[in-house]
Amino acid sequence: MTGQHWSGDCDINAPVEFTFNWHEQPAAFERLIPPWEPVQLARREGSIHNGDVTELLVGHWPLQLRWVARHENYRPPHEFVDVQTSGPFASWRHSHQFSPGKQPQPADSAVQAQCRLTDSIEYRLPLGWLGQLAGRRMVQRKLDRMFRWRHHITRHDVAALWRAAADAKAKEKATMRILISGASGLVGSDLVSYLKGGGHELVALSRSSSTNGMQTITWDPASGQLDTEAVSGFDAVVHLAGEGIASGRWNEARKRRIRDSRVNGTRLLSNALAACSAPPKVMVCASAIGYYGDRGNETLTENS
Repeated sequence: MTGQHWSGDCDINAPVEFTFNWHEQPAAFERLIPPWEPVQLARREGSIHNGDVTELLVGHWPLQLRWVARHENYRPPHEFVDVQTSGPFASWRHSHQFSPGKQPQPADSAVQAQCRLTDSIEYRLPLGWLGQLAGRRMVQRKLDRMFRWRHHITRHDVAALWRAAADAKAKEKATMRILISGASGLVGSDLVSYLKGGGHELVALSRSSSTNGMQTITWDPASGQLDTEAVSGFDAVVHLAGEGIASGRWNEARKRRIRDSRVNGTRLLSNALAACSAPPKVMVCASAIGYYGDRGNETLTENS
């Protein structure tokens, strides 16, 4: 039975080589998983080179399916391909192609693309004509939605990282060593994968000694424990840690924990950075709940 085809492209304001190299970063795949898709990375052998393997768990337990893909046709910086060796489709071949985009325009132009990324997928559904009849439109709609997300992330991540890399090159420092508290949280986990895509060295500041395979410095804000010299020598510190605000009812005890976790943690980290032998050039502290102060029922925007 004839297979199905899907394709789409996006223009990216970064060179072809830089865009291709971004896809070689392990964190790029994690950035490209849409948040609504129940997909987990189970195993990775290598990157996107010929013969490298990626294994995914698709769906919710206990009905998860394993999807194993092998990479082939690695032609930097022009193309790489992943082919399903086992999984939910009868067959699946996804080609990622990179070509020169439109020539850069003046700085005030909205179009400054330098690379065009084209995703082409050839696939066959299981169960023959029955699968074709039942699933073709659904799969096409899912691919449309998924690649709108992927292309949006790719376009913005790669362009932003290219601008940062160009600026860093001018300053003769291509990558940074960054300490992140709250690295496993909602904002932190996305920030980690984004910064990894730029090749930065990341270290987590956590109460746990294990944080998603990242190098970790342990601390305990509640008891005031943090080794001052352990936080020395970073280019930047991003402080996101604090009691979660969306996982329970805000009774008096919880509100106290939310406040104390932010006040005590920020004070402890700030004092340690001020006292260490090589403090960072910048510290970014994010705690949006307190940014605007007590404004009652007033509607607040980013410009308030």
